[in-house]
Amino acid sequence: LCKHCAEIGRLKSWHQTECAAFKAAPEGAKKGDSSVLRMLMRYNAATRGDWADETMGKEPIGLLEQLEGHLTDIPEQSLNGLSRVTGLPSQTISRLIFQIRTNAAGIERGGERVGCSLSAFMGFANHDCDPSLQASVDDDGFLRLKALRDIGAGQEVCISYVDKNMPLAQRQRALMEQYRFQCGCEKCESQAASIAAKEQKKKDKKSAKKKKK
Repeated sequence: LCKHCAEIGRLKSWHQTECAAFKAAPEGAKKGDSSVLRMLMRYNAATRGDWADETMGKEPIGLLEQLEGHLTDIPEQSLNGLSRVTGLPSQTISRLIFQIRTNAAGIERGGERVGCSLSAFMGFANHDCDPSLQASVDDDGFLRLKALRDIGAGQEVCISYVDKNMPLAQRQRALMEQYRFQCGCEKCESQAASIAAKEQKKKDKKSAKKKKK
């Protein structure tokens, strides 16, 4: 329980409800990464009105409907199993999983992944490999967006969907696999041009050596 939730009685009760629902789920459904299952259970409860809402610092559940989601292959057997556990229709589960996979972000503490966060407000931000904003979750459990440099009036603010320090090829692969787009930001274009120039120099050197022979 984060500090913010522990200090608010309704939120403490809400977390107890979440834990009770999760404990009641079959053991097989809780193996491995259970973040998706938890989010589905939370969504189901929120739509019934017995979950935390914006009056407790939570985002309106309706914002989730506005997030983009890219199709992924989910076995029908898995969808049916999640439907039995969560009480949600399989079609709703499929849509939510698409949105979660496209918009969720990992939470790290001390360099280790400790959880998963889904924020509609953060999901509205576009990507740039040289972002002007950095997203983080503070000790009170709130999402924070911190400016990394001066941002001019009317200038679009962006976050990085992947680790901005990864090499170009790894960033491009991660973005394509999870978000289904090829990044053409200034940083990617510049690095791609630099790599192409180096490759061309290598080819020119090889050609020059062959001519000398």
